[in-house]
Amino acid sequence: MDSINERLCNAVDFQNLNTLLVAQSIYKKVAHIRDPEAKQVEEALLNTPHFLGWLDQQTSPPKFVRMNLASSEMQSISKHFIEDELPPLTTYKELSSWLNLTPSDLAWLADAQSRQSSTSQAKLHHYHYQWLKRANKPPRLLETPKSCLKSVQRKILTGILDRVRPHEAAHGFRKGRSCITHAQNHTGQESLLCMDIENFFMSITWARVYGLFYGLGYPKHIALMLSALCTNTASPKLLGNTFLNLSWEQRKLIIQPHLPQGAPTSPALANLCCWKMDKRLASLAKTLNLNYSRYADDLAFSGYNTCLKNNIRIRKLIEQIAREEGFLINHTKTYSTHRSQRQSIVGIVVNEHPNIARKDYDTLKAILHNCSIYGPETQNKEKIHNFQEHLRGKIAHVTSISRFKGDKLQSIYNKIEWS
Repeated sequence: MDSINERLCNAVDFQNLNTLLVAQSIYKKVAHIRDPEAKQVEEALLNTPHFLGWLDQQTSPPKFVRMNLASSEMQSISKHFIEDELPPLTTYKELSSWLNLTPSDLAWLADAQSRQSSTSQAKLHHYHYQWLKRANKPPRLLETPKSCLKSVQRKILTGILDRVRPHEAAHGFRKGRSCITHAQNHTGQESLLCMDIENFFMSITWARVYGLFYGLGYPKHIALMLSALCTNTASPKLLGNTFLNLSWEQRKLIIQPHLPQGAPTSPALANLCCWKMDKRLASLAKTLNLNYSRYADDLAFSGYNTCLKNNIRIRKLIEQIAREEGFLINHTKTYSTHRSQRQSIVGIVVNEHPNIARKDYDTLKAILHNCSIYGPETQNKEKIHNFQEHLRGKIAHVTSISRFKGDKLQSIYNKIEWS
């Protein structure tokens, strides 16, 4: 009976209701049932005169009442990968309070039943959708959460996800790591093998995100809400003809609950959901006396081992591990190189030391030079929003790799006259 009363208090803010009397009435109705289900408890609640009388007197009654029979305690887990204490969230009331939401707003934002996926009204969706064109590739869907959901996701990111340590092989989307550290792992090696994961974010389903939060010790109902807040099911009615022109496999990924590319929580969740794959690939690399690291969807293996260039068996082993962990390899981006050739990882040359590719450097240098002579508007051929910041970001990237080359580009940039 005390447990029922506790769940009543945590379900909805029942002001001026004697929940103990209601709990006693429910207990009498379900005490003979060995393992009562939620529907049986709800039916007992809705047949309690004291509760119905209270409900009739409310000017703004609760929109729904749902009894939660799940455990209201955090599960004990290994602290090995937890860098800081996780917030103890065991009830809907605690979760909504932690996120600065009302219980009804929490249910609306989570959309755990994916009702948004069938509506054509953009204002009812929590995401903005944009197709990004790619040369000789299918367009990529950018799913950007609206301001309210974005603030909730940032709270989850800083309060939970940033406190969990990804695998050491992960170099993307984490503090102290970058594409530079990813490239440094493979500098000056005899052979280099790079492979790419296809549809990286969309391949990570709601079920995997739910399993992650549940694995962090949260009760099932809280893990369900957290995973629903961090995943999205896009509505085909809002995606236009571009969606219809995609392959059946790509359309299926979009309309299933998945990690949205554009949400602040997605990169961290992707890293954590890849932990098992990273562990298996790192173990494979160690067995073969190779180096392994991952930057987002880019997998890199290197070492003094000529078999990387020609041995199909290693590639098949990598592909099999990735497939067993729910990912597919994009074979069009698989390549291997010897140190006698130019070895490049995520646009960084790694033959002797991390360096910017000569072609990329010359192209950027030419754009900056033309901007200084003919004006920046003549060089913004792709109509990039805030072209000035775009160029500054390019220069910063080069500077992080080569300070000397970055300074040369910066001196040209300083000559540009911005209107």
